[in-house]
Amino acid sequence: MNEPCHLIVFLKNAELGRVKTRLAVEVGDDKALDIYQKLSAYTLNVVSNLPYDKRIYFSSQIKSEELLPDDSFKHFLQRGKDLGDRMYSALKSSFVESAQKVVIIGSDCPVISESIIAEAFDALNDTDVVIGPAEDGGYYLIGMSQPYKFLFEDIIWGTENVFIDTYTKLNDHNIKFRILERLYDVDTVDDAKKAGFL
Repeated sequence: MNEPCHLIVFLKNAELGRVKTRLAVEVGDDKALDIYQKLSAYTLNVVSNLPYDKRIYFSSQIKSEELLPDDSFKHFLQRGKDLGDRMYSALKSSFVESAQKVVIIGSDCPVISESIIAEAFDALNDTDVVIGPAEDGGYYLIGMSQPYKFLFEDIIWGTENVFIDTYTKLNDHNIKFRILERLYDVDTVDDAKKAGFL
């Protein structure tokens, strides 16, 4: 790589009753945990061979043995009062370490691929922000060439308006951005069936 590129994966620690809570209402905590672990394992496997500085940010405790396919990942703890605060904190840390491009993904998308992540980093060669919208109204990926704090403020996380609110902020601030392919996250029984988990 000619320039430092950081790929950040946000992971919730796999704890019974604390992951995929929407899904758990219909399938139970045990099955929801199983599905989340499969999603996380898939995500980490996808990114494991990518040529970026890879960083996992755990939600509550650093567990280096948890689901990790190899030792190429650096481990951190998410810090902040809400999801936006935690993402911005992670982004800012990478830029402080001289990263030129930073991309954040979650672990809920069963169809994210190496090519989509590579496309996001490539897009940052000629745009300031890249975003991958999710079918539920959120986004599965966001990347940028500098930390724009306002993109993570005054957003009601976990709602169907997250993407459109972020899109509006980008336009209002005249930020150059690119939108990637729309993909789906696993949040409901229908999503889980679509992904082959049920």
